[in-house]
Amino acid sequence: MQRCMQQLQLVAPTDASVLIIGETGTGKEVIAQQIFKDSLHPHKPFITVDCSTIVENLIESELFGHIKGAFTGAINHQPGLIAQAEGGTLFLDEVSELPLAIQSKLLRFVQEKTYVAVGDQRVRKVNVRLILATNRNLPAEVEAGRFRADLYYRINTFTLNLPPLNQRADDPLLLARHFLEQFGRQYHKEISGLSEVAISKLRAYTWPGNVRELRNCMMRAVILCLGNVIEPEHLQLEGLHEANDSAKNHVNDKSPLPSITAATDDDLHQIAKVLNEVVLVASQQAIVLCVNVWLEKLWLELCLVKWGSLYKVAKLLNKSESTVRRRHAKFSDIQFNQPQIQELTVSCNEMLAQLINRHEVENLWNGIEKLLFLAVLKHDCSQQIKAKLLDVTQPTLRKIIQQV
Repeated sequence: MQRCMQQLQLVAPTDASVLIIGETGTGKEVIAQQIFKDSLHPHKPFITVDCSTIVENLIESELFGHIKGAFTGAINHQPGLIAQAEGGTLFLDEVSELPLAIQSKLLRFVQEKTYVAVGDQRVRKVNVRLILATNRNLPAEVEAGRFRADLYYRINTFTLNLPPLNQRADDPLLLARHFLEQFGRQYHKEISGLSEVAISKLRAYTWPGNVRELRNCMMRAVILCLGNVIEPEHLQLEGLHEANDSAKNHVNDKSPLPSITAATDDDLHQIAKVLNEVVLVASQQAIVLCVNVWLEKLWLELCLVKWGSLYKVAKLLNKSESTVRRRHAKFSDIQFNQPQIQELTVSCNEMLAQLINRHEVENLWNGIEKLLFLAVLKHDCSQQIKAKLLDVTQPTLRKIIQQV
């Protein structure tokens, strides 16, 4: 990691494209953000694109933008994420997930920093620094025909390889103490450290989920700890082998699931009150906060603490396990550190925890999400701010308004 950070310090103050390679959970986005902070333009935009989560038929419009009339529903000119990153940095996370058709359209942008919006004929030029990340072996992906060779050679200018956590000596223990301090402050708990037995348990574990798994482990430990020292029973370690086994054998899984009842109107009224406050605070920040991400992150973390396995969480919520795992992984590194938001997080956390503890989960998330949408839609602000609050484009916002 020291060698990696030395390379980072050398490449950051240049305009060279950077390709970050590492296993899931090694902190590729954290490294990308550090490159941006040490770059020549740290006060310009830093735009993150999670290539694995954008709907395939919307990727081109999201990246390059579109002009009015380009397709049904395109009633206005919409700048894409590339244009929004003008003067700053565009971070393409999980770039190997991009469809081949979009990869070909990226070639011109990577090489010449030019692009054409959907429905337009004009070639636009931008000044954007490009950082890309993947957890896959790109030469193998090229060999298999899933990644364009010409694009690979263009983005492979400067490569940073992040080592997995099990190759980083005592880093897991150092990071564990860091996360204990962080979550102790967040959850208002005085935790002095780990017992010797807990330390031995951490050192013996292989951390297949890397830093992200360690972070989640320590968050759960802080929540479960009632004293001031983390003990082995607070460390719920779920390796990838267990997750893979559950995915392969889920048809035969006979483990009992909790009984399910519905949330009352009073429960939903109390949640709606908190969500209205969150929307009000989030819209008044210097950078409008995405309350949709905030709420889903909070919900998944609570569910994981309750049931201990993302497989069970997905089963209870009637969602695809791969979708739940992808969403949880995406939110792990996102922090909401604003004091007012943190206070409201504690209130909402306690309220949702009570509902989950009473096993009132049937359709609960759909109801809570709808309450959040209503809170945003009735808030007195522009359509642009409402779209930012929900982390959607304005055309998508119009669809949400119709549905709600």
